[in-house]
Amino acid sequence: MLSSKKNGSQLTVQLKGKLIASNVESVKTELLQMMAEDILHLILDCKELDMMDSSGITLCIAAQKTMTNRHGQMEFVHLNEDICRLFKLTRLNKHFKSNC
Repeated sequence: MLSSKKNGSQLTVQLKGKLIASNVESVKTELLQMMAEDILHLILDCKELDMMDSSGITLCIAAQKTMTNRHGQMEFVHLNEDICRLFKLTRLNKHFKSNC
């Protein structure tokens, strides 16, 4: 589901498949382990992410809150059309840096 690449204080995480209620807890655990204290720039690469539901949105908001508390930043790259539509519908495109 997740793979990552760290470059100094920047972490790029590739999300794959579906980010939905049935797997969000395991993804959250894995993501939090990747987000060591020294990470100040989190990039969520959604090139291979097919679907996201409200549980996935909640996870993204929690990750954003963590980064904000660290005075860091988070951004989404390679969002597909459906997820961009979801971000726009929920107005998350106003709160998250993304390609939407």
